[in-house]
Amino acid sequence: MIDTGLGERNGATVVRVAQKLAKGPNLYLTNTHYHSEHTSGEQAFPANTVILRLALQQEEMNKRVAAHLDAFRNMSAQNKDLLQDVKFRTPDILFDREMKLDLGGVTARLFWLGGAHTKGTC
Repeated sequence: MIDTGLGERNGATVVRVAQKLAKGPNLYLTNTHYHSEHTSGEQAFPANTVILRLALQQEEMNKRVAAHLDAFRNMSAQNKDLLQDVKFRTPDILFDREMKLDLGGVTARLFWLGGAHTKGTC
């Protein structure tokens, strides 16, 4: 999966669809960038989900995601509700520029071409 939606409820919707489409028991999750609407649903993913993240993106998350969550919470009562008690997991795998992931007959290639919307946009 790429991105989780805003908050645990939206993340749970993504998980349900992902589990229906998954060819095996494992889920893999990455994000395009650190912003709340792309990352804050990760807590809904089961514990066996492998989280992969660009190292630069993780650095941005560590420095900036708390302020981004606050900004989104202040946009509306709905966002505030969706973003209660957001918890992020430590990624299982960090990569620097590129990573190839064998999904059982299909290889997914994650790569960074340089900063765009954020420094760590993949």
